[in-house]
Amino acid sequence: MKHPYEDIIHLPHPTSKKHPRMSIHDRAAQFAPFAALRGYDTAIQNAGKQVIQKPELDEDSLMRLQQKQFILIEYQEQHPLIEVTYFQQGPSSQSGCYLTVQGHFKRVDEYKQELVLTDHTVIPLDDILAIDGEIFKSIL
Repeated sequence: MKHPYEDIIHLPHPTSKKHPRMSIHDRAAQFAPFAALRGYDTAIQNAGKQVIQKPELDEDSLMRLQQKQFILIEYQEQHPLIEVTYFQQGPSSQSGCYLTVQGHFKRVDEYKQELVLTDHTVIPLDDILAIDGEIFKSIL
C-alpha cells in the first residue's frame, strides 16, 4: 500500500522568500502566559508587607548591635548562623518594611558599612534593627 504523502515526504522544507523565519525566542513568546494585569504579581507579594516609617534606635540598642557585630567579626571564620531583622526602604524614601533573613555570617564590610552573609545577601548596617543567633547565647 502506498503512503498518501510519499511523493513529497523527501522534499526539502519550503521557506518563504518574502517572510524571514521567526526566531526561537519569538516563537516561545507566543506560548508565554498572558498577564492581563501588569504588576499584579508584585502587588500581591507586597500586600503582606506592612509599610512603616524607619525607626530610630536608642543608644542601648545601638550599643547591643555594635557588641554583636564585634562578636561576629571575632568569630568570622566559623560563619555562625544568624538571624537579622532590618528595615528595607520602600519606593518613597520615608517608608518601607521590616524583613528578617537567616543565614551564615560572612563579614562586615566597614568601607561600605554593610553586613554580608555567605549567600551574598547584603544588609546596610544602618538599617539593622536586631541580630540574633546561638553564638550570642553562649557568649553574652
